[in-house]
Amino acid sequence: MDRFFESIDITAQLRNALRAVRSIPNGIPSLLLALIFGLSCYVLWPWIWFLDLDSTRVFGEAKAAIVAGAGVPFFDPAAFGWSLLGGLLLFTLIELGSPVLARYGVAPAAWLLWAAICIDAYTDYPRVQALMEPNRAWFVAEAGGFWGTGLFWLARAALLFVATIGLELAFVVLAVCAVALLLKTFMGGPRRAAVATGD
Repeated sequence: MDRFFESIDITAQLRNALRAVRSIPNGIPSLLLALIFGLSCYVLWPWIWFLDLDSTRVFGEAKAAIVAGAGVPFFDPAAFGWSLLGGLLLFTLIELGSPVLARYGVAPAAWLLWAAICIDAYTDYPRVQALMEPNRAWFVAEAGGFWGTGLFWLARAALLFVATIGLELAFVVLAVCAVALLLKTFMGGPRRAAVATGD
């Protein structure tokens, strides 16, 4: 289980990524890689929004209507909106932050992480289903009935996992690396480049 927590621990992945960034020469190589990582973030963002953030928003709006209808008192109407926004982002923030503590045996952090993953997967599933269901016949036609159905469910589970955990983690790591590589682009000499990447 520790290997799983480490694989989704943003601090561990950033440490590994910045170690790789330090090995890239300054100047043009760093600039090219920074552009590639920046474009990757640009491509990832709509998928993060569609598969994770907006699907959670749709789920949250339905639940917010129940809370509002129950007459929960908010002294300031804007507070309700901010509370809703915080609740929507809470699952993603827990998924990004709690693996750091879960790796070191903090049980409540592990419980929160699993709860957040389950709830986030539940809210993301309708979008994953909407993307995958029209392609079920293709899987069956290409791989046969039994194998095609199994492959379809495996692909659906993989997409759900990526939507729930992988996309945000990849986005943050790539964005930090892009910024570090941009700093390396305009710095001369290995000593100053090391400072840019936190060596």
